[in-house]
Amino acid sequence: MTEDVLTVIRGSRPDMEEDDAGEVITPAKYYFRGGKHYVVYDRYDEDADTEHTTLKITENQVDVIKHGSGRVHMIFSNGEKTMCRYGTPIGDLLIEIDTNLMEYSLEEDALTLRIGYILTMNSVEIGQCYVDIQVSSKGKARLFNDKQEGDRDE
Repeated sequence: MTEDVLTVIRGSRPDMEEDDAGEVITPAKYYFRGGKHYVVYDRYDEDADTEHTTLKITENQVDVIKHGSGRVHMIFSNGEKTMCRYGTPIGDLLIEIDTNLMEYSLEEDALTLRIGYILTMNSVEIGQCYVDIQVSSKGKARLFNDKQEGDRDE
């Protein structure tokens, strides 16, 4: 994979309408070091604040590290529960992530992940959630299908 990549991240829940799924499409930098894949990108919000995000990826674990107006280090590790604090300008949220699905696919010009987890925030279970991540070399980028396997109406 090239250093310059296009990253597509899509979050969904089975109880959400299709149009409510969140999606981010952004250019990023890709590195492979020490047996781990790194994807680094910046996003800018409406207040022109910068949010710097690093994805650290292995076959069995994904770390999402964000710095900016929201600070967090989330760990998705298949079959494990992890906890973290999500720092916001108005206070911290306590987040529990119970990862129950980790699908990983690596090709020459693309890395694709599907993560399933039960999200709990401040001791309130939000429900089953999915994150699909696709990292592709620029010029070879593919967008997700409209509906991913596992998105079901329940």
